[in-house]
Amino acid sequence: MRLLFLGNSDDLNPETPEEQRAPHLCAQFLSEATGQPCEVIARVIWPSPDLPDLLDRWLDRYEPDLVLFKITWFWYGYESVPIRIERVLGRLGRPIAGAGLRAAATPALGHSRPFKLGRRMAHRLIGGDSPFTPKQVIEITELCLRRVIAREGTIVVAKGTATYDLAGEVMIADYKPRFAARRNLVEGSLEAFCNRLRIQWADNRNTGGVEHEGIDLGDGLHKIASVQETFARLHARDLKAAIEAAGGMPDAPARNEHGELSSDTPISNRSR
Repeated sequence: MRLLFLGNSDDLNPETPEEQRAPHLCAQFLSEATGQPCEVIARVIWPSPDLPDLLDRWLDRYEPDLVLFKITWFWYGYESVPIRIERVLGRLGRPIAGAGLRAAATPALGHSRPFKLGRRMAHRLIGGDSPFTPKQVIEITELCLRRVIAREGTIVVAKGTATYDLAGEVMIADYKPRFAARRNLVEGSLEAFCNRLRIQWADNRNTGGVEHEGIDLGDGLHKIASVQETFARLHARDLKAAIEAAGGMPDAPARNEHGELSSDTPISNRSR
């Protein structure tokens, strides 16, 4: 079976070896749980207007049997100082915003205590804006999920990625209720949407804050390897539940050594 793993920067973090990242481990755990070999294709997604068409191209190219679609809290919940500066100052603010984003992405700076303290102070003084509004995230995610279920035989799991435990966040204190309201709107709306369309929804809000373990060892945002393993097991569990809810995997099309559909594959399987 082939899994299209649509995740976030945690899942393809270059600072974590590939074999320790959640997509690789998820495929391994899912294979162990189902007794079927699992190939994974991992992609980072961003809920911009072009995502549904991009997803269509991936579905055409990879013809996955399973799709894991993660709704990332960062999209609507992370209040970025550089984004606020650029939106307020426009073109004049772009160089400043760009410098801030580059600094955050540089481990020697972004992982340092002075940088994290400076970021916290900037949030207090300037504030921040999220990359997308809850409405934008909901609309784009719904469009994407409709594209997936239009592919007959493809099993999809939509998964929230936020939790109620925000003790590890680097934001100011009054950020927590603002974030909780957005999270409940986004994940509540998408869960209801999935229930209406009979899409498997997996809630990540009761993990007890495990995702924050060791987070200060890095940039304060990305999960460490041991936490990625924990979440990979949860992803595999949720995908296995979706397979069982669908009555098992459909007959897998035969593929050659390059992963391409075999000429002997029945037409009904080719058209998924």
